[in-house]
Amino acid sequence: MPATEGQLAFERRHLLRKLRARSPRLYRRRLQVTKFEPHPLFRLISGGVEVWERGAGPTNTFAAPAYGRSGKRSAAHAARRAS
Repeated sequence: MPATEGQLAFERRHLLRKLRARSPRLYRRRLQVTKFEPHPLFRLISGGVEVWERGAGPTNTFAAPAYGRSGKRSAAHAARRAS
């Protein structure tokens, strides 16, 4: 299943924010992890945060095209680009 590099980075930041508030000790340990890799189920592709993510949009510097299950851009993304 395709997953964008930007989405992976977003998920890491999200996890760290939650850990900082809920478990400072675990947060400090996770900060030391330098290589953050997705589960083998995911195939990493270039791109930003997915458009379906809360806060993603035209002003989001990590915004990227939405990819469907096939790994191709969605029809909705193509329509947005055309307008």
